[in-house]
Amino acid sequence: MKILWLICQIGAVCSKSSSDVTIAEVAYTLGFEYPNYFAQRFKKKVGITPTQYRNQTH
Repeated sequence: MKILWLICQIGAVCSKSSSDVTIAEVAYTLGFEYPNYFAQRFKKKVGITPTQYRNQTH
């Protein structure tokens, strides 16, 4: 999975208008079967957790 695509997708799914969407829902939307795996891969590639990323972009 390309990291740029992933960042664009999580940005779209986690936009301010849908801030009540959980990280698990983001993971499922992106096709991950296990939200924990998504979070691990995201942190490994981006350097911060999806939650930290969400908080920084708002």
